Amino acid sequence: MTYEELADLIKRKRFLGNLTQKQVSLLIPCKPSTYFRIENGQQEPNFYQLKRLIEIFNLNVNEIFSSKKPGHYNYD
Repeated sequence: MTYEELADLIKRKRFLGNLTQKQVSLLIPCKPSTYFRIENGQQEPNFYQLKRLIEIFNLNVNEIFSSKKPGHYNYD
């Protein structure tokens, strides 16, 4: 999954959960401006932020980390 695909996914999950960007930033926790950049694909989340996003939005970890292509999450 590319950073942009992750950004699209968390944006969709946030809308489905009827959450604001500020609410998600408080759950992570991080600055609202940081979450805005993550959700818009302008910034890669750090490990802790990614862990919290997986927990908050109940994301599929295997899907996020399975790609072998450059620019994708791959921690093998």
